[in-house]
Amino acid sequence: MGRSERCRDGARWLLIALLGVIASHLLGSPANVAAQGTPSPIVVTWQTSDGGIFRTIVEDLDAIARITDAFGGDGIAGVPIGTLLAGDGGVNAPHAWHLENVTIADMTIELCDGTPAMIDDDLETWLTSVGSFCPWSAQVIAVEPLEPVIDPTAPPVEPDPSAPPTDDSPCAGDPGSDEAVIVTFETGDPGDGDTFQAVLTDPQSIARARSEAELGVDCGFPNGLLIAAQGATNTPHAWELRDAVYADMTIEACSARASEVDANLDYWLSYGRYCPWSAQAIAVEPLAAPPPVPTATIPAPAPTDVPVLTPSEVAAPAQPTALTQPPMPGVTPEQPSGSVPDSSSDTAPRATAQPVAALPNTGSGGAIVRFTGNGWWVIGSIAVGVCVLLLSGRRIRSGSSAHVRRWSP
Repeated sequence: MGRSERCRDGARWLLIALLGVIASHLLGSPANVAAQGTPSPIVVTWQTSDGGIFRTIVEDLDAIARITDAFGGDGIAGVPIGTLLAGDGGVNAPHAWHLENVTIADMTIELCDGTPAMIDDDLETWLTSVGSFCPWSAQVIAVEPLEPVIDPTAPPVEPDPSAPPTDDSPCAGDPGSDEAVIVTFETGDPGDGDTFQAVLTDPQSIARARSEAELGVDCGFPNGLLIAAQGATNTPHAWELRDAVYADMTIEACSARASEVDANLDYWLSYGRYCPWSAQAIAVEPLAAPPPVPTATIPAPAPTDVPVLTPSEVAAPAQPTALTQPPMPGVTPEQPSGSVPDSSSDTAPRATAQPVAALPNTGSGGAIVRFTGNGWWVIGSIAVGVCVLLLSGRRIRSGSSAHVRRWSP
């Protein structure tokens, strides 16, 4: 077979392989559904028709789905094809070669078909002339997740300072109690005195601040609301960081040194948030309890001479006592009943002020009138006069020409 004929055959097989790949992508495969729930990447163990074994790493989701289905069935997933490279790749020992970018095809050219033993026997030719491996008879015999490959000669990886602390990080200390603390932060260069203070109440943030202050490590930075406050917890600054918690990442617009906030306080108060990236906790102290608020002392009422009545005295009003009154002037015992003394006489009775006992409250807004002394005497006189008129049988007629007539029996 001449060189031209081999070239035509190779081109023909290459065209057929390309058409097969295009058809498989257009028509799809039921195995694509299984790829959605399959982890990636995986390590697949293949076996060829001569009993040869080789292993490959597969990351393509469609290939993983087809391999997973084949492993649970007849083991035929299709034709694995990948780039042939020197070295075992961490998974293909004891072979001195491995495959990368492995996919599954339904048809490939015959040039890359073979067995692991054929590559081992003529590795240089396969690496330089063929450059790929596509064993048509390969079947899946094992599938396992890919374990991370650790190179013992590689230098240790330094931790990223901006990464959030993990459970084994020195920043993930014991939160301790929930008591609030006041933390002194230093911004800018260490030792330049550009400091401020903030109150922390979050337990995790308190633990990270203590780790920073005690161990000198970077555990993040405070992030909170910036409000105006004079002489509170952030003396001598005229502002305060409220509701501050530790953060690992924020926008840069809220980051600045404490002195920069003082120099442009109006802007920062209008912005309303402060997150100094360079802040380092240098001291953590318990938050002092506020002083007790003095209570006003109400003086006791001054003693008075007003007598205090007992409940029984209030319920039962005092009984009136008889007052001894002298007889009315101008009236003698010999004077007939109903006679009125002469008003022109110097002995005519005059109204005199008499002591009156306190009137008990009736509950209806009025008072009960009690007659004592001369009051009862007046009522008695009126009653006696009425009785005398009735017994004498006289009728008193009103008018200027009144007549008095005796009734005949």
